[in-house]
Amino acid sequence: MSEAERERMRTSLRARASDFAEAFDAELTRTYVAFHVDADRLDADAAGAIADAFARWQASTSAPAIVKAIYLFDGAGDGPGQTQRLDAEHRTLVASERPANLRTAAPGTEVFEAIDAR
Repeated sequence: MSEAERERMRTSLRARASDFAEAFDAELTRTYVAFHVDADRLDADAAGAIADAFARWQASTSAPAIVKAIYLFDGAGDGPGQTQRLDAEHRTLVASERPANLRTAAPGTEVFEAIDAR
């Protein structure tokens, strides 16, 4: 293999890696923006607000499999808080155990997506 051919391959690999990084960044940005929910709406109808955000995101994404589940953590009060999982089909939040990979999330925060890194 000639040095010129190696350089063409390196250049091509760098370009593909850069394209992948840009596409990945754009997908994460779309996900973040879609799940930005108005606090008043979340307080009034958390299930509806999150279900609408999920539907909005699904309509805009090219990779719907990256969101495995959507959880709402409510740490209000003195207790350990409550964990709920979105049932998107029924537009409801159902009581759930906090997944092991999300147990370090700070109490009182809302976490809307769990990325499946497989």
